Amino acid sequence: MSALSVQNLAFRYTPDGEELFGGLNYEFTEGKVTALTGASGRGKSTLLYILGLMLTPTRGEVVLHGLGQSASPDAARSRVRAAELGFVFQDAALDPSRSILDSVIEPSMYAGIKRATAIKRAAQLLEELGVGARAEHKPGQISGGQAQRVAVARALINNPAVVLADEPTGNLDPANAAGVLDVLSSIAGTGKRTVVIATHDPYVIGRADEVLAL
Repeated sequence: MSALSVQNLAFRYTPDGEELFGGLNYEFTEGKVTALTGASGRGKSTLLYILGLMLTPTRGEVVLHGLGQSASPDAARSRVRAAELGFVFQDAALDPSRSILDSVIEPSMYAGIKRATAIKRAAQLLEELGVGARAEHKPGQISGGQAQRVAVARALINNPAVVLADEPTGNLDPANAAGVLDVLSSIAGTGKRTVVIATHDPYVIGRADEVLAL
């Protein structure tokens, strides 16, 4: 069974607005990177936010580990997001006033993980991602490529089954983009996680294991 799938999915921003996805059925493969592609306005980021349980589809269902999630109460969806989903955005979105380490452990607070446990895991993740020496730095003291690696560490802090990335290489030069994609591919393959990347970048699409064109 796929960890993540959608069934008969459709979405409208307004009751009389354009319908996106048209009853989409799709199973995302565990251990693989799937690229969401399509022209501007086709709903790549919207679908990512629906998969992340931050938007509710007009019809259809997001299924995680065999259980429908879209109709669940907000509190239940928040718990699932904290425990099962990790997010990486185009802008690393790190708090400039906090240390790298504190930014990474932030999601663990919502999952009820003890601070000491979270710090230990964060230090390990940062080391594995090649930014361990930057743990006490502030975001303004690291490069864009390093910031995205930190964002990946933050996404993994709660050991999620699914990692959702919205244009994670959009602000990076080719070398740093390749490095971040190497990390995401490794996360999928070695951790048996489902990784979904919304992108219009041909390089990212070419690196993906599977492509879902909207």
